[in-house]
Amino acid sequence: MPHKRMSELACIILAAGKGKRMNNPDLPKVMASLAGKPLIGHVLAQVTLLHPSKTLVIVGHQK
Repeated sequence: MPHKRMSELACIILAAGKGKRMNNPDLPKVMASLAGKPLIGHVLAQVTLLHPSKTLVIVGHQK
């Protein structure tokens, strides 16, 4: 019987946007607030539910 191997899940979050169209040039897009929480917080909360073996956040502007 062949060995079944489960693949591991890795999540990559692209969070390098400047947010120029968000009307706040000093605040990165991922730090804009929604329901009292930064947008990146909402994304990370959902990713956590997937139980990934690795989570990578790609940052850029104002890292």
